[in-house]
Amino acid sequence: MNRGHIDKHTETVKQAIAHAFMHEPVHSKALSSLATLRALALDSVDRPDWAPLETAPKDGSHVFLWFPSTRVDPGVVCEGFFDAIFDQVWMITRGRGTIDQRTRKPTHWMPLPEGPEK
Repeated sequence: MNRGHIDKHTETVKQAIAHAFMHEPVHSKALSSLATLRALALDSVDRPDWAPLETAPKDGSHVFLWFPSTRVDPGVVCEGFFDAIFDQVWMITRGRGTIDQRTRKPTHWMPLPEGPEK
């Protein structure tokens, strides 16, 4: 589903609400709920999914890395990049910098979010 689909379905439901509840107080509450559902749908369209590590960029780009849980430790998300020049390993730049990649390797990645608008 993309933004166009969400907008089209939002408008269809909005018209149905207007027709069904034209003179009832439920109308504004239904429209408010529809606006909330639309915002949630748009948020999920904009948010990237985790991708297998094999598909991650290896050009030094910083990304989020997912390290799966172990028996004693929960899963961890860290910012990192692939060091193709020296070590040929994923380097952690922020977050939990103590992860030993000889025993615990990232399995998934996703791009970093864009910074806030000024």
